[in-house]
Amino acid sequence: MQFTKQQIDFLSDWLSEQIAFVGGFGSGKTFSGCHKGLGLSCANPNTAGMLVSPTFPMLRDTTRRTFLEVLETEGLSFDFKATENKITIKEPNSEVWFRSADDPDRMKGSNLAWVGLDEAGQMHEDAYIIALSRIREPKARFRQLFITTTPEGFNWLYEKRDKIKMIKASTKDNPHVPESYVKMLLENYDEQLAKQYIDGDFVLLNKGQVYYSFSRDKNLTNVEYDPNSPVILCVDFNINPSCYAVVQNFRGNDYVVDEIVLKNSNTELASKTYRDKYKNAATIVYGDYSGNQRHTSSTTTDYEIIKNIINPIEIKVKPNPPVVDRINAVNSRLCNANGQRKLFVNHKCKTVIRDFEQVVYKEGKRDIDKTSLELTHISDAIGYYIEYEYSLKGKPSVSHTMR
Repeated sequence: MQFTKQQIDFLSDWLSEQIAFVGGFGSGKTFSGCHKGLGLSCANPNTAGMLVSPTFPMLRDTTRRTFLEVLETEGLSFDFKATENKITIKEPNSEVWFRSADDPDRMKGSNLAWVGLDEAGQMHEDAYIIALSRIREPKARFRQLFITTTPEGFNWLYEKRDKIKMIKASTKDNPHVPESYVKMLLENYDEQLAKQYIDGDFVLLNKGQVYYSFSRDKNLTNVEYDPNSPVILCVDFNINPSCYAVVQNFRGNDYVVDEIVLKNSNTELASKTYRDKYKNAATIVYGDYSGNQRHTSSTTTDYEIIKNIINPIEIKVKPNPPVVDRINAVNSRLCNANGQRKLFVNHKCKTVIRDFEQVVYKEGKRDIDKTSLELTHISDAIGYYIEYEYSLKGKPSVSHTMR
């Protein structure tokens, strides 16, 4: 197996107490972390180490699977006990435990020779603190905490960069990654995200304007509603105001051609307003997953109301992703790393424009500031559609569709 220079630097350092391989997507992070864990296991016979992922599905589908593949490639004999989530490598008689950071109490226990945190940028700092406290095996020759991750803004890992030896790797550094993959990333990520998820740089994403890719000069358009094309109706279930965004897709680009904004309203009134204006439109609805829930004041869900009034072709929703995923997807459509813009707004849609320009983060946090009752609703609605169809993490594997 051919390793990159960055991987070799990471794998050959057993003396640093803390070391991190920080890289873009496809830079070989998990693969490097599994080789690192195997190397430390062999160098510390009769001890145990631990590999940690942010969630159990990530642990099962990525970290643990990759470690098993590395063991088989190296031709080592081992026993895997799935019920204990543990592997015993026979020749050095060392154990590797697998844990998820979403249950940090399970990380506590016996003394360990080493701990590896895979995608640590997605973990809470508590996982890091617990991991450090476990590395105290007296029989270990080499004790180490190692991290493999993409950078995730200026979080706790960035703040600890003076304590942790950092090795930075770009997606472009990995010769095993095809150029088409890098091209695809550049087409889907905006400039800020490209620096973070391709170049492996820590980027401040949580300061100021949320939709920083929006430009009045470049994203506004005069494109109007085309009655011969389907409507993508993006809905938000706020009461004051109720917001619907009317979107159409032409030649792969999305155009917000109209908006319906009603104060002191509800789903029924907003839906009737849309129906009366767009009587014959072939409509596909996207929106907040919470619209599937029945409320104590009604036995009918918001989407059932929409279905009865508008009679759309489809209603496409999925469990709401993390807000940051929705924001990243919208910014990437507004302008990707190649300077391409694929989301445009008719200059008459004042509420959409105001949201894209004025929605901001809470100071020092990665949460949207929701203190203004007028802001965030229509951009949220558009974001549900954009993240569903253009998610940076791929199409939804599970969705709720009503026909």
